[in-house]
Formats: sequence, C-alpha cells, structure tokens
Amino acid sequence: MNFSVPSDKRQRILYIWKIIDSPSINIDELYNFLTFELFLASLGEVKKIVREALDLEYLVEDSKSEEVSLSNPLKVEFEKWQDKGEDKIEKINNILSNSWRPPIQIDEKMKFEIFEDDLIDPSTKKKASLIRSKALSIDKIDFVDSISGNIEDKDESGKKISYHFVISPKIRKITHNCPEYIKLRKKQKKFCPHLGRVFIKLNITNNEETLKLLEDLVEKREKWEFS
Repeated sequence: MNFSVPSDKRQRILYIWKIIDSPSINIDELYNFLTFELFLASLGEVKKIVREALDLEYLVEDSKSEEVSLSNPLKVEFEKWQDKGEDKIEKINNILSNSWRPPIQIDEKMKFEIFEDDLIDPSTKKKASLIRSKALSIDKIDFVDSISGNIEDKDESGKKISYHFVISPKIRKITHNCPEYIKLRKKQKKFCPHLGRVFIKLNITNNEETLKLLEDLVEKREKWEFS
C-alpha cells in the first residue's frame, strides 16, 4: 500500500500512529509494520525514522517491555482523534435532525460504510472484499447472545486452515484466531480481513441488526474486549 505522510516530522509520527491506532506497540512490531505492511521505507530507514522520533521525544520507549508509545503532548492529540468514533455518530444524528438545511438522505449503505471505516483499514477492507462467500460459514446468528462461525484461508506456508470467530454482543467481546488479528488488530481493536468479511455478510442478511452492532462497536469501543 502506498500512502503519503506529512513532511513535518511531528505530524508524520502522529499520522502513522493514527494508522496503528493503539496506545503502544512493541518496537520490533513497529519496525515490521512500517516496513512490510505500510511500505513506508526500507527496514534500515524505518529504524532511523523511529530512532529520530525517540530522540525528538515524539515517541517514548519502555526499555523493559520494549513497548513504544506516543509522548504525552502527542498522546493528547491522538486521544482527541480516537474520540471521532462518537463524533461520527453524533454528526449523523445532527445531519438528520438539522432543520435549517435541505434534508439529506443517509441510507443504510452509507451508515454501514461510515461505521465500518472506523473499524477497518482501507487495505484490510479491500482484502476482506476479496474473500469468497463460500469460504465463510456462520454457524450461529444471535445478535443478543453470540454470532459464531469459521472462515477458510491459507496460513503463512500456504496450507489451508480454518479460523474461528465468535462475536458476543451481550458481553461485548470478539474472539478470533488468525495471525493478523492476534499480532496486530486485536491491540488496535480493529477488524482483520476475516472479521471484515463476516460483517459484510451480516450486513447483507441482517442489515438492521448489523448496523446497531457496528454502532455499538464504534461508540463504545473502549467497553469491547478483542481477544
């Protein structure tokens, strides 16, 4: 994936952290993510960028855990940005209820995309759309208790494997076991391609319930457990 980042070094780190969307990340995971997921630069150049950010105190490293996080000033900006999930929902309601402007029709498809974009990165969303329907099997659909099933894919060696997922609205918990989810998306509280594909399927078959579930995920993300 190619993307443009701000030239200002401080804003560049904040921009990258918005993509990572996590309070902290292991420094080696950060190197790998920026190099092999975002293709920001070569591994050597990425290490220089991270080291410079640490020297400029835009980033802070815990020497014991080797976790890297934003410095306090940038963390404040980052947390304001995270609150946009609630802001988006509020804006939708304001648009629908605002009487001084001509009526704006926001259909279910638009709502789904607004909520979905808060929970899945663009490149991940594209991968999700490429997963075939026959690879997904949903064993249980209960929007109060749980939604569960399996999705067929290939592991890192190319061997076919079945990954399991459970979405439990009642206790606000998502459980999944694919490598991308476990290594990266779980910390970010975001969807991997498999979970993205599950919600695409749910939106087709159970549109109203899916929108309510996504709205709750976006608005109350801090209450949801991704495990």
